[in-house]
Amino acid sequence: MVEHAGVEVDSDELRYAGNRLLEVSDTVLRAGTTDLCVRTDRWGSAAARAWRAEDGCMSVTSEYDGALVGDLLSWAADDWTDAAGVVSVALGSGSRDPQVLRDLSLGLLVHVVANGLAVIGEIGSGRHVPWPGTSAETLLRAVRDWVQFPTPRVSGSGLFWLDATPEGEAIGRSLWGRTQLSDEEDLAETSGPPLPARWSTAPTLRDEVIRRGAEGPLPAHVLVHVASGGGVSAEEGVQVLALGLLAHLVALGSLVLGDRRDGRFAPWEGTPAEAMLRVGRSWLVPDGVPSTRETTWFQVTPRC
Repeated sequence: MVEHAGVEVDSDELRYAGNRLLEVSDTVLRAGTTDLCVRTDRWGSAAARAWRAEDGCMSVTSEYDGALVGDLLSWAADDWTDAAGVVSVALGSGSRDPQVLRDLSLGLLVHVVANGLAVIGEIGSGRHVPWPGTSAETLLRAVRDWVQFPTPRVSGSGLFWLDATPEGEAIGRSLWGRTQLSDEEDLAETSGPPLPARWSTAPTLRDEVIRRGAEGPLPAHVLVHVASGGGVSAEEGVQVLALGLLAHLVALGSLVLGDRRDGRFAPWEGTPAEAMLRVGRSWLVPDGVPSTRETTWFQVTPRC
């Protein structure tokens, strides 16, 4: 048992920066009469979440295992991050296809916003100003703006800025030193072959999703199968790319999300924005944890 800033902690592993908790393993934090139950993920990175334990401790496992998600949170914990910064992180997937990189970036964006790790907004008067609306509404707005952007070279702050939430910042800070770029370094320009200045007219992974869905509703894990052909080097990248494909097509109105009931496709109630947020919350989870990849179905809309 140790004590820091008036908080008792049952743990042998504790690391702080100032007054911010950065790392703790299988721990119960006690502050007054409130217990916060935390468990780190299976890769040993920082605790992802804490809950008030008014009804007993909740034992959980973090889903934030991957290098790409971790790198994005590391960036966002250091400074506000724009769309170009998200693309720079996506380049760590190994792909140099602009369409793949943009959709993979969308998947990263959906994941961090849907899981309360970052908020979308703009910079004004030297501070981050969140966009008005719910998380679902701001997420759909950002995705729609991005899919309509006319070039793969996303520049400056033309789309949005991400700001890490306290939860996202705690995870990102715990990973500092794993991958940190200098302020002057731009991965989009310096890593691997240069990105083309224009979009290719060749069929995309999204075209393949539409082709497969033309005959009827399909389970969402089909998106993972399609994403595996995107030239991404790691499993996490494939999963994030699949989430980005889904987000892109939902934003265009090309897919409707739902589930399978009594042998038939049943669309979810609510808006496309709410559906996107819902699926993003548990798309990336550890093995053995229920994922929306396995429970979600989609249907191609007539406009396709």
